[in-house]
Amino acid sequence: MQDPNSILNPALWCLRDAFRAQGFDLKLVGGCVRDLMLGLTPKDVDLHTDATPDECVLIYQAEGVRFEETGLSHGTISVIFDHVAYEITSLRTDTETDGRHAVVSYTRDWHTDLLRRDFRFNAMSMSFEGDILDPFGGQADLVAGVVRFVGDAETRIKEDYLRILRWFRFRGRFGMQMDAAAEHAVRTNSHGLEQISRERVWSEVSKILSGDHAVQLMKNIHDLGVDKHVDMHHALECTSVCADELSEAVHEQTRNPVTMLVAVCDHHAEQILKIWKASSAEIKLAEFLYSNLHNDPFRLMAVEDVSRAWAIELCVLNNALNDAHVSDGGFMKAVLEEWEVPVFPVTGRDLIEMGMIPGPQMGQMLKDLKHRWANEEYQISKQDLLQLVLEDWTLN
Repeated sequence: MQDPNSILNPALWCLRDAFRAQGFDLKLVGGCVRDLMLGLTPKDVDLHTDATPDECVLIYQAEGVRFEETGLSHGTISVIFDHVAYEITSLRTDTETDGRHAVVSYTRDWHTDLLRRDFRFNAMSMSFEGDILDPFGGQADLVAGVVRFVGDAETRIKEDYLRILRWFRFRGRFGMQMDAAAEHAVRTNSHGLEQISRERVWSEVSKILSGDHAVQLMKNIHDLGVDKHVDMHHALECTSVCADELSEAVHEQTRNPVTMLVAVCDHHAEQILKIWKASSAEIKLAEFLYSNLHNDPFRLMAVEDVSRAWAIELCVLNNALNDAHVSDGGFMKAVLEEWEVPVFPVTGRDLIEMGMIPGPQMGQMLKDLKHRWANEEYQISKQDLLQLVLEDWTLN
């Protein structure tokens, strides 16, 4: 276990002392505790307290602490120290849930607050001194490599159906052992994902695709019928063993979720991303990758001004499609990453100086010249290219 002092600073210790002086306490909670238990450095430091939000505000004001009411309706206030925000949430319990959002009430009971959390290893709390509160066996689950819901799995899912996709995502991170109760609850309640915003679906699926065991998890999503309720059933229904092998090969060389989605879902990827309201850049990348399968990424960079990042993703897909060994595919990717893109020596100004009028004809001429240049391994000189113009085209 990593020492909690690795993520605590003097300002947080002083704030904890201020809470205790008023009869309250402040503890680490959730993912940061889980990561500390695994010896990892948490990305975020979240805390909870038995003080209500109003009581927290009084303490912050008395101590001169900068704070922002980032999630006040759910009891969360962020304090800022040295430009870093720390979310502090009052102990709470859900009084109403609708499958995504909850109405909360506040409590003084630490156990009750942990009971409303999603997975057992996310329902651990830690004092600043390192004392662990683990009422549901989260530490044992981390050791066993299994993701279990807190309490009754079906109840936890019905509180927030997005937890279904989070279950798959956390399995990729912390263990692929299957929990029978969780599996049954996911299978029988996946219809609830239909009420989740498509943006949130993509947010979770993109993390699944960019994480470990992505191909196996996508297969699980199909086998448990979850894909029917997130607009990708037809795509995964068509997935073959060969496609699984292709996806595994791609996954070995990239964790770009769009590239992985193309590998898994083939030509359906672009449409799925549109349904999920992905960014325009992500949708364009999917379209580019599928429409350029088997095309030379080096040539696309030199002739079509395709970015190196996109060319690398295409290279990874092509390596997998061509059944390249990992070492061979990795070599081609490494070459592409370092390749100095040759500069096409002819410009539009050169053609104008020869007497050509700017317009579609000149644009097509430049494009044709670029392809001739590429066909000769980018070795044709500017003089020879301009001579081709004189020989092959009539100037306006």
